[in-house]
Amino acid sequence: MTSLLIAPVSAFVSQKRSRSAVRPIDLHAFFLTAQAAQNADQLKGVMLRTLAAVGIEFLQLSTYRRSRFATVIWSELVEGAADAETPRVSDSICCHAMTSGVPELWNCNARDVGEADDGGWRNALLANGIRGGVTTAIHSPNDWCYIFHFGAQQDVGLNVGSADFCVFSTLGFIASQRLAAWRQQARATLADSPLSLRELEVIRWCKEGKSYPEIAQILGISTKTVEFHISNAMRKLGVNQKVSAILEAVRRGLIDI
Repeated sequence: MTSLLIAPVSAFVSQKRSRSAVRPIDLHAFFLTAQAAQNADQLKGVMLRTLAAVGIEFLQLSTYRRSRFATVIWSELVEGAADAETPRVSDSICCHAMTSGVPELWNCNARDVGEADDGGWRNALLANGIRGGVTTAIHSPNDWCYIFHFGAQQDVGLNVGSADFCVFSTLGFIASQRLAAWRQQARATLADSPLSLRELEVIRWCKEGKSYPEIAQILGISTKTVEFHISNAMRKLGVNQKVSAILEAVRRGLIDI
């Protein structure tokens, strides 16, 4: 059994940092700006700006559906990565947050007893200056679960959790509602699309500049499967280059610019 380090968010967000004290999150302002976002990329920008304003320096969003492994949607360092590859929080933390039903804090300086993986993700976060964080899971209809990880530089306390966790849960809930609405719209678009959902996912990540191995890691598939989906997408769109497939998908409104 995995034993996670638990602490109240009040301890997490109120400790002094080397640059400045972490300030409270304005959930009302976040709600308004999130509602104005037109797509997931804009929403991510809203979240990153909101987090930067209160001293949170790492954001990761993963999605689960039923018993499938997590698909990482966002993994961002608010002020830019120190390493070439942006770190990711362990799948074991995702699973625990999803099944426990309550937000939990993790500490990069201490590996949990019985942790399923080797703890290398903690070292990757530490290398980028992230020392601890909080994970919250938001369950949505159709067995979807959105799992948000928020990280910062300060040490994490080891006190019992409190209602202050609601701040991060509410932030995640607002974002997940927007993402769920866009997912529903995407399904409607998919009905008229020549591409499968997976082919659209691969094309979107190509648009973001990700390499085939990076896309394979993000989606939990092999590099050859990524190449297969790209080849199918190019054939269906009537083009013979990856860049042309991206441009054609944008022209048809299948993916956002």
